[in-house]
Amino acid sequence: MNDFRYETHIACDPLLPFVLDDIMTLTPDFFNPVPNWHDDLEILNCREGEGYVIMDGKRVDFSAGDTVIICPLVIHNVYSDSSVSFFPVTPGRDFCVSNGIDTDRLVYPEKIRDAEMNKLSRELESHYHSSDYLRTAKIRRTVLDMMINLTEKYGRLPDETSNGKKADFIRVRNVIRFIRDNYGRGITLDEIARYSGINKYTGSRDFKELTGITIVSYLNNYRCRVAREHIISGMSVSEAAEICGFTNLSYFSKTFRKYVGELPSKNKV
Repeated sequence: MNDFRYETHIACDPLLPFVLDDIMTLTPDFFNPVPNWHDDLEILNCREGEGYVIMDGKRVDFSAGDTVIICPLVIHNVYSDSSVSFFPVTPGRDFCVSNGIDTDRLVYPEKIRDAEMNKLSRELESHYHSSDYLRTAKIRRTVLDMMINLTEKYGRLPDETSNGKKADFIRVRNVIRFIRDNYGRGITLDEIARYSGINKYTGSRDFKELTGITIVSYLNNYRCRVAREHIISGMSVSEAAEICGFTNLSYFSKTFRKYVGELPSKNKV
């Protein structure tokens, strides 16, 4: 099995279809030991220190004032020999596409030094911590401004060679997207295979090779993670189970405990 994993991104707020976090600091003793890949663009704005990213085997060094762009389907991990702090944002693909920016069709440089991106990143951090009643609108506007700035200046279409190298990842991504769009109903492996263009048997093997888990495990894990967000937001356990494709409450509880590590009722607030 490959020494990397697929990273699932689930936005907690439907009005903010992004993955936002506070400033992250990495040291030689504190980092993620397993490289990962995902089907969303990821932007890291470096604030302090020096670090490097290994992207598809290529080392990219960065320091304060640099912005690192990790394109979809790129196997990557971030390291530092001393200490590095950065503000991360992962704009959701659907949000980008709905605003005319198809991150599936574009590639970006691994690193840029752009004053406007630095300014927008700090604005986004400020909005992230704000309790302003316009917080949601300001975050959406700033993320869109970041993507427009990035795409206008640096976005380009990839060459055919680079597309061919990612064919297996694209098929796996198609499986993941089908599951995300249809997890709330009963779906079969045959249906997934037809939609995503994979062979029912070899495709399942390829999926596990590139993600570390089976298609069924990914489906159940995704359903449980989404159900958890619904329960935390106040939805009943039975309603969350039904919305996420589970028809048997006992089986839902057993599956939830397997993937989340606790019973659904423990997530009630």
